[in-house]
Amino acid sequence: MFESLLENFNKPDLRFFIFDSKNDHLIYGDKDFDEYHWDQARYNKPRIGDFFLYRRPQKASEVKGQFYIYGLGKIKSIQSINNADDATQKKRDKHVIAHVEQGIRFKDPILQSDLEDFEWTFKKRGNTWEHFFQQYGMNEINQTDFIALLKIGLKNQLDALDISSVEEDIDYRVEDKRANVKIRGKDQRDFSLQVKLNYQYRCAISGITSKEFLIASHIIPWAVDWDNRKNPFNGICLSSLLDTAFDKGYITIDQYYRVVISDKVKEDKALFEYLKQYEGKKLEVPKQYLPKQDFLEWHRNRFINN
Repeated sequence: MFESLLENFNKPDLRFFIFDSKNDHLIYGDKDFDEYHWDQARYNKPRIGDFFLYRRPQKASEVKGQFYIYGLGKIKSIQSINNADDATQKKRDKHVIAHVEQGIRFKDPILQSDLEDFEWTFKKRGNTWEHFFQQYGMNEINQTDFIALLKIGLKNQLDALDISSVEEDIDYRVEDKRANVKIRGKDQRDFSLQVKLNYQYRCAISGITSKEFLIASHIIPWAVDWDNRKNPFNGICLSSLLDTAFDKGYITIDQYYRVVISDKVKEDKALFEYLKQYEGKKLEVPKQYLPKQDFLEWHRNRFINN
């Protein structure tokens, strides 16, 4: 997949960018992987055919104190917006919309902390990130940096999908898709990303932050509840071992968000020695999407209270 992408970057005069995108699309007008809005009077470098990476700046980031880079897109077309009836628009403003194609969302975003030792070539960073990116939120970088960042973003993501059009909704229901086996695909990836961001890419019990060991764990399993498969209130970010312990009922969470250990853990002395350090520990609760009590009660009733 990556080799096929590289073929797109060898055209002469191609430009590469990092575009900032905020969470609140109602204010800024952007629709990730579909539309990007800006004022050409303030920044006029992007052209049709150019590629860019999406960046969530610190002030809009779900991960405290960190920006992150979460996908790429290609500018398919640029459309001028004439807001003659908008009294707030100045005569010199040149608002435009870039329509996006070939969009790919990274399975896991590139966090600011992942880039502390990154060797930028388009400019020197220095010891801090202050003033490294332009305040307006659109930065031209070179091909070398773009490809290096893309390699990081697409690591272990051989099945990245073209998501040039993304619909936003709050319908958490997902029905089974069948080939020869059941597949979860994009819906599971969307759920995983939202839950991990919600927990700051940190295990809610152990505090582990290595992305390779983090799982977005369903409270009510995927196979049990279609209506809440994508519901972030039905997810907790856990390390891979604690995810298995939670999924198999070796641990659960009480109504005060504290860890409860099942008696069956004692059958495995080594596992018991590991898990008992977390008994009674309170979850590191997220900024939003706190696990719903109904879901936690279902989990307790299934594994502990029976």
